[in-house]
Amino acid sequence: MKKTYFLLLCFAFTFFLNGCKHEVILKEDCTGITPTYNNDIKAIMDVSCATPACHSGSYAAANISLDTYSSVNSESKKSRFMGSIRHTTGYASMPQGAAQLDSITIKKLACWIQNGRPN
Repeated sequence: MKKTYFLLLCFAFTFFLNGCKHEVILKEDCTGITPTYNNDIKAIMDVSCATPACHSGSYAAANISLDTYSSVNSESKKSRFMGSIRHTTGYASMPQGAAQLDSITIKKLACWIQNGRPN
């Protein structure tokens, strides 16, 4: 009986830890950094994400399209957006098969999100 309770406790603890691993929120110091979608983010998406072979068009990878403000705005509300861009453990690293985006670009994306995703 003790073994059953121990196994249930271990399972519950493991489930709890796995359920929390994607909730890490990293804040950036965005003082003086006010990117907008049209002036900054769209160019990043067009070059690094919303390419014909990846997240654009009717055959977008993983059914995630990143070629409009609306779609990027929606997707960026999910933890996987910045988790993937930052190459955080537990997320699919993006851009897939390429080097991580430079730190200035990542900060610009994070600040855009923190500033309310302005168009």
